[in-house]
Amino acid sequence: MIAAEESEGADTPAVVLQPSSPWSLNYADDSCRLARLFGEGKQKTLLQLEQFEPNRQFMLAIAGGGFGNRLEPGETRVQFGPAHPPQVVYPHGGALGEYSPAMIVSSARVREVESYEQEGRKRDLERYELFEPDNPVTEADEQYVEWIGIEHRGSSRLRLETGTMGDAFAALNACSEELLTHWGLDLERYKARSMPPIPKRSPGTWLSYSDYPSSMLRKELQGLVYFRVMIDAEGKPSSCHIQQSSRPEDFEKAVCRAIMRRARFEPALDADGEPMASYYRNTVRFTLPD
Repeated sequence: MIAAEESEGADTPAVVLQPSSPWSLNYADDSCRLARLFGEGKQKTLLQLEQFEPNRQFMLAIAGGGFGNRLEPGETRVQFGPAHPPQVVYPHGGALGEYSPAMIVSSARVREVESYEQEGRKRDLERYELFEPDNPVTEADEQYVEWIGIEHRGSSRLRLETGTMGDAFAALNACSEELLTHWGLDLERYKARSMPPIPKRSPGTWLSYSDYPSSMLRKELQGLVYFRVMIDAEGKPSSCHIQQSSRPEDFEKAVCRAIMRRARFEPALDADGEPMASYYRNTVRFTLPD
């Protein structure tokens, strides 16, 4: 089940792990999670790909003994099969249940995308960190994924032999599209939209240090909160939902309270240019000053 493999230009052999479980797909109210175990015994490693909306972007998490006993923060290269070049990421650590250490990349694709759908929208999209590539990841790109390789800080190297992932990604993408129907949105109208919702003010102004929960400050706790806000056809938030959170409920309450009070949008436009209900997703990091 486990082997060492030399790669060109690398001095450290990779730990290569074969699957030790089938793929599992978990349907939740706010996300779809694809997971599989690799290796056995002390090297058992969990792979998770989690989508929070239908855009072929996912949170990548790899945790367990494949990394050894310790995983320091730092530059990491992730490669999705032989057809796509490595990508440089800066993951954060932690644990996934009983599996530790964990490497978590909050936003990943099987390959990098760089350009924008329409040049005339580039300024607004850049200003508010909205990103709509005109070279999006495709079904074919996902079918080329045969393994996932990780090189951490130029030394620790791990390769998960996933096999062709076309069917696994297809199931994950179908699940994430179904999420929109659970949120009360028209899927086909959403997919044909001509403009996403655009914040009227930078999302960076929605929360300030005064929104940091005092109970969390006293305990010197930090947090990471993924949120989704539903937006009506007038551009006003209609509801706020926590899709994932790393810390106690106080952080989650602080995020939704601030979003509902301060966030306002230019509404999304459908294919005919008419305002339509939509949603907006983002992440809030609560960090303590140095």
